[in-house]
Amino acid sequence: MNKFFFLFISIVLSNIGFSSSTCDQNIETIPVQADGRIKPFSVLSVEVFKFITPEKKPFGFSKAKALCLLSNEFYDPKDLDLPIKIEHVKARKLLEIDQNKTSMNFSDLEGYSMEIRAAMMKIKENNSYKKELQKISSRINYVNAIKKGKLFSLYDKSSTWRGLDSLSLNEFNSLFQVSDHQKKLGNTYMFEHYLFKYHPFGIAIIFILLSIFSLSIFKKNALGMSFAVIALIIQVLAIAVRVYVSGRAPITNMYETVMFSGFGAALIAYVLTLFKKEKIFLIAGLGYNVLCLFMMIFANNMLNPAIKNLEPVLRDNFWLSTHVTCVILSYAALAISWILANIYIVKTSLGKGVDKPKHQVKVIYTCVQIGVVLLAAGVILGGVWADYSWGRFWGWDPKETWSLIALLIYMAILHGKYTSWINDKNFIPLIAAAFLSVIMAWFGVNYILASGLHSYGFSEGGAIFIGSVFLAQMSILALHFFPKNRKV
Repeated sequence: MNKFFFLFISIVLSNIGFSSSTCDQNIETIPVQADGRIKPFSVLSVEVFKFITPEKKPFGFSKAKALCLLSNEFYDPKDLDLPIKIEHVKARKLLEIDQNKTSMNFSDLEGYSMEIRAAMMKIKENNSYKKELQKISSRINYVNAIKKGKLFSLYDKSSTWRGLDSLSLNEFNSLFQVSDHQKKLGNTYMFEHYLFKYHPFGIAIIFILLSIFSLSIFKKNALGMSFAVIALIIQVLAIAVRVYVSGRAPITNMYETVMFSGFGAALIAYVLTLFKKEKIFLIAGLGYNVLCLFMMIFANNMLNPAIKNLEPVLRDNFWLSTHVTCVILSYAALAISWILANIYIVKTSLGKGVDKPKHQVKVIYTCVQIGVVLLAAGVILGGVWADYSWGRFWGWDPKETWSLIALLIYMAILHGKYTSWINDKNFIPLIAAAFLSVIMAWFGVNYILASGLHSYGFSEGGAIFIGSVFLAQMSILALHFFPKNRKV
């Protein structure tokens, strides 16, 4: 039945001058201007539908074609009714839909605009319910902007950007054809298209897993290190493309800090393996690297890969590149020590023992030293940047405070180990537990506290992740302190 309906619509529309084949063209690489920058149509369509709908293929089409159809006021058949995300239980109750449903058709949802606005006004606290209502309201506005042709602009032959609401039918059809845009606009947007189309970080995961497997199974490290080099090269190229597209260091949001931290850990671990001749460094670094890559790919509600314009305070690339890079690389080095400490705890708890335990402690100690030096440098540089941007070196902002707490915790452990106040038995579980302060400084401030001058780094959806990390770490530490020879 639907096939006959679409056939009928296409025949009718063709008689008034519109051909649906306009949206059947290779429109993914068409450059558009949206959110204050130029991006490929493929990337815009993914970003838009990811925010507004749970549908993987809206209306059964690719995201690019679906956005093209919705954007054309000349082609708006009634059954192109987009399901809109409704994620909060209270929001579903307000909208009178089944609690098991995760969406509501736009045509039905639009009628609740006044109720949504009234419900938001009643809520004084900025809680999860109010944030969900704000998102639903934004989704309604997004769809209306798409339908009215106000979401993005197209580049015409006179080298100007034209909003779709100002286009005639023929102009719409002509501007959506692949042309020589690259000659006038450059090829930056095409690099962004390829970056998001070919998923290089997913390819890197394969080589990382091959490297960890080879290093764990074979006595010789050559094959494992070769796979690691390939994985590092792939990540370098992907990060370089992102830097080229964005024009800044890849450390401006949670997605990028996770990306750079994972890569930094693998790089630091590789260098330590070359100098120390200890493959355990590389296994731990790659293990953390693959955890970060899995987060980037699968934690879509928590980490947003979209490239966006920077807040004004972040537009000083020198301070951004020095302060944040030092902090994120310190997290990478401390993460290696965290992985190594947990490997040690699990092995000893299972009764397998660890070869050369004193040497393992020394290996972990080395990683912590590197992490502390980098974190101290990052905190100091952050203070200098704060003085430059905000007119004060230190203000006990939540992000500043928790970074200092993490630094002091690790410095106390290092000092205790150096003075023999902390013995080898207690040093390793302390290092495992200490990384929770890094998690709090890195994720907790952004996802739980969500306050302070570092508001440009805040995100949503990470509370479950943080709770899971804390629970997992406490469980591993419980294994360490649980009596091994206890009789049941």
